[in-house]
Amino acid sequence: MTNENFDYSEKKQELEQVMRWFEGNEVSIEESIEKYEEAKKIINELEGYLAKKKKSIDLVIKNGDNS
Repeated sequence: MTNENFDYSEKKQELEQVMRWFEGNEVSIEESIEKYEEAKKIINELEGYLAKKKKSIDLVIKNGDNS
């Protein structure tokens, strides 16, 4: 996954859909496990993306301090 192809808003919406599914009345254990794994994957993608962006921002700040 490259930053150019990553849509943070879209991934966040995917996560929100999974979370809404858990709020529904018809929740089976098998589906719950699948949805949990799906949510975990999306969260890891979002966290990875944010960590990369933070590093970029930290680098800009550091380079700005050296000017």
